[in-house]
Amino acid sequence: MRRLRRSSLNCPPTWAPAAVAAAAVAAVSRQRMAWRERRRGQHAAVLPLAWCLAALAASPLATMVNAVPFDASQVQFLQVCQWVWGHTFHGWSATNPNCSTATRIKCDSSGMIVEIDMTSYRLAGSIPAAISSLANLRSLDLGACQLNESIPAEIGSLTNLEYLSLNNNKLTGSIPETLGSLTSLKYLDLGNHQVTYLIVAAVMSDFTRHFFNQNQLTGSIPAAIGSLENLTFLDLRGNQLTGSIPTAIGSLANLKSLHLEYNELTGSIPAAISSLTRLENLQLDYNYLTGSIPAAIGSLTQLVIL
Repeated sequence: MRRLRRSSLNCPPTWAPAAVAAAAVAAVSRQRMAWRERRRGQHAAVLPLAWCLAALAASPLATMVNAVPFDASQVQFLQVCQWVWGHTFHGWSATNPNCSTATRIKCDSSGMIVEIDMTSYRLAGSIPAAISSLANLRSLDLGACQLNESIPAEIGSLTNLEYLSLNNNKLTGSIPETLGSLTSLKYLDLGNHQVTYLIVAAVMSDFTRHFFNQNQLTGSIPAAIGSLENLTFLDLRGNQLTGSIPTAIGSLANLKSLHLEYNELTGSIPAAISSLTRLENLQLDYNYLTGSIPAAIGSLTQLVIL
């Protein structure tokens, strides 16, 4: 039986059983749900208005309240998606460009798309560059959609984006530097959540570092990621990222969870990580990291998982 390689850090070797691995994945799922619940909570103050609209639902005004046509630029994007993905958003068509009836899409009062949630849909195509037309987009979840090719640089124009999840796809290429422009971003997930289970399964077989139907992003972690000062969750696990951990990561003052495990990162752990005073979860295992763990990490009093 071949033991998987570990980072050559000066710390005692451990081997996490399947139960621990499952707990780690479950923790990420809870963090993701908690983030969404907090985001919903921010809009709690508008509930009375929602009740008023519900009371009007049976009146002749209902049609005017509910009919929110897509802005022309958004219609063009949906048509591109239909062509690239071979998928039509349910409740929408070119002859019925009504955002209120479209599923998995939310719009603002001007017909601009603010949220897309296509989690686990088998889209099987690339992310279209036309996504840059979604200037008001705040949340984009395309996790587990079998998307391929690279992440388009145009995604960096979505400056209102707060939530971006592209996990568990077949994406390749490098992480675009333009992601550094997403300064409103709070949640970024480009990782492979199933990778922990696959590693545990490897204990029982001669398993190599190939994760089928998973993201395989390459290249280094761009230093521009340090510009995402509002980020609370960053997950890049299970890719083929190389190079060192950029010291700019120490600028993510609001970060609570950092997943860089199961990559091919080299060099030492930057002391700048000790600046992440709100960090609760730090996962760097299964890389090619060398040297000792910086003593300054001991100052991270919020850290629960290391």
